Amino acid sequence: MPRGPVGGATAALVQALADQGVRVSPYQIERWRASGDLPRPIRHGRGRGRGVTSEPPDERTVQRAMMLAKVSKRGSRRYGVHPIERFAAGLPVPDDVVRGAIDDALAETARMLAADVTDADAGWQARHDLVARIPYAQAVPFSWQDLLDAVDGSPDRAEPPRLRLRSALAGVIHALGGGSEVLSQDLIEYLGLFGDLPDDQLEQLRQALQEAELRGDDVWDRIAEDMSIHRLRQLAATTALERWQRALSVLAIVTWYQMWVAMAGTLALAGQPFDFGDHIRIDGAVVRQLQADPMWAVACRYRLGVKPKQRVRDLVLMALGLLAPGQVEAMEAYRNRLVAAIHPQPVDAAST
Repeated sequence: MPRGPVGGATAALVQALADQGVRVSPYQIERWRASGDLPRPIRHGRGRGRGVTSEPPDERTVQRAMMLAKVSKRGSRRYGVHPIERFAAGLPVPDDVVRGAIDDALAETARMLAADVTDADAGWQARHDLVARIPYAQAVPFSWQDLLDAVDGSPDRAEPPRLRLRSALAGVIHALGGGSEVLSQDLIEYLGLFGDLPDDQLEQLRQALQEAELRGDDVWDRIAEDMSIHRLRQLAATTALERWQRALSVLAIVTWYQMWVAMAGTLALAGQPFDFGDHIRIDGAVVRQLQADPMWAVACRYRLGVKPKQRVRDLVLMALGLLAPGQVEAMEAYRNRLVAAIHPQPVDAAST
């Protein structure tokens, strides 16, 4: 946080906003930068012993700061402040601000994965260390269905062996990072644990991998390459903003509703239904109806991070997970069924 006189890019941004009739403090700007809502200024060295200088804020940064100033309160970290979240909600956001926010989220992901490190050994070590730092409890696959299984008395899902979980995480992290060291066996473990594939299908994949290796077919190498952050960046850049908005919107809605259905549904199945009034109904019948939906299991794995920066990254990466295989329409259809199931149809007064 700035203390004392403020200069450089921060002072220039404060002045640029003031010229537009928007008053912000240097402290607000630093908070937005720290949370990832606003990009940090680009600095250049002036030469040995002469300090550094900052580039003035570009138009995209000024527009994003104006948006943050208009929708946020002091210190607010609520949902809906970030341009990606506003865009997902259908609120007006300049195209270049949206593109910049998507690029920023992917750049942060690439940094975490050491995807842009030119030294292959250093990149591998960084990703290896990242896998080692992830606590076991946080790495275990999550599903809202687990809550309902608990109240139904279903057997607890067995926690995966630590070695298998680490193998799965190594597979997906090395693949996302674009590292050539990714192992096909690790990717299969990832599909098994995080894709909920049954054992017989996993065994078929392992057998298919062995046969492909004997033929000299590098199909799994191509799959890993398609998962890389480099390919995701290409997809992000070539996807129309209209498709982006649909993907982000449907994910924001389904993630929110799915959480409430799981939590309120758990109470309902336990005999303690929550009264939402006349506008929302989440009872045992609704839960069973949705559990029978083929998209239920997929949607149960959606969960956004609590921290703003992580939440935005989750939205962007999950959206790419729909855009890459062309599953936006399928998720929109599920959203419509989900909303229709929990919102009772109003009674037609003319028919009563």
